[in-house]
Amino acid sequence: MVILYENNLLWCAFSRKLLVFHSSNEHEELEIPEPELPKESVKENNGKNITCITSSKDSEYTAITTQNKQLIVYNKVFKPIRNIKLPKVANKICFAPNNELLVADKNGDVWAYNVNIDNEKPVLLLGHLSIIIDMIISPCGKYIITCDRDEKIRVSHYPNSYNIAMFCLGHKEFVTQLHLLKNNVLLSASGDGTVRMWNYLEGKQLNMLDCNDRVEESILKKIVNELHKEEEIDISRLPVCNMQVQENDNNVILAISLYKIPKIYLYKLNSENLKCSYVNHIEVEKENFSFFLSSRLYIITDKVTGYNFNNNDVDLVACKLLDETISRYKDLLNHSTNCSTLFYKKKHNNIEDYLFRKKQRLESK
Repeated sequence: MVILYENNLLWCAFSRKLLVFHSSNEHEELEIPEPELPKESVKENNGKNITCITSSKDSEYTAITTQNKQLIVYNKVFKPIRNIKLPKVANKICFAPNNELLVADKNGDVWAYNVNIDNEKPVLLLGHLSIIIDMIISPCGKYIITCDRDEKIRVSHYPNSYNIAMFCLGHKEFVTQLHLLKNNVLLSASGDGTVRMWNYLEGKQLNMLDCNDRVEESILKKIVNELHKEEEIDISRLPVCNMQVQENDNNVILAISLYKIPKIYLYKLNSENLKCSYVNHIEVEKENFSFFLSSRLYIITDKVTGYNFNNNDVDLVACKLLDETISRYKDLLNHSTNCSTLFYKKKHNNIEDYLFRKKQRLESK
């Protein structure tokens, strides 16, 4: 399931279904056109599930991508105006302030598409040596910020993105999410279990939140040992799977989920001094879930639960329409953890294999 809350609209993707909820509590299901190309050029076994959703800041355009390399752009009345076949599977998309659509693929490249001109070839903006996991544009439109599997956050000039302005280095594992606060402080979440705050133009880390501090030691060890045994991954901290941010005056609410922990941890961040304090946590009935944060926190399993914030308390609120609508698609729900264990770098010990082969060669002589 893919969720986007932008410009007072809620977008929900269930497999191949795309719903948009209006502020008037109405919703509609949007048409997803078939790819405009020969059938033999589309890999059917890749599926057609929606993978990414993004909207332009002026609400003029919304774009989605699918597993079969399809890019569809909708106008402000939700009619498809572009249907593009991508050369590679998209991992992240976003609109620049000039409504140029940026597409980051699994090869680590970022391409720029002009959605106003038919059949115009995309322009290569930049490239990483590993998978780009998230990408955002600064509000001023002068910088594009990307993060990858190799623990790096790169700040590049836009649109001349061959010109790198700065790197923000400090994470120990892949960086899963980026978010820019109104005061231009960059937040980053990572597979090392931390959320870090940056002055991104100077590459300076301003503060750090260790999200694993709230996990019981016995549960942490159990999940870490399972990952080591089943996936051959050697870690000591659980990755941040989802970070949702809501700004209100000088206070910022962070809602954070960790891998295989059926809880959402709530923190309050002072946007002036960047001091972060734990507020509360919410138990989720199921291990697999999705959530989004607006003026309320909504948690989606096979039903929808809403919460209001009241100082350090959270109060349950009714969300009947959303619950009834989403329950119709519960058979299609597939909650992504957003931090696949594939992002971890597996360490292989070749010494034992080498010694075994050496022993065989010596014995054969």
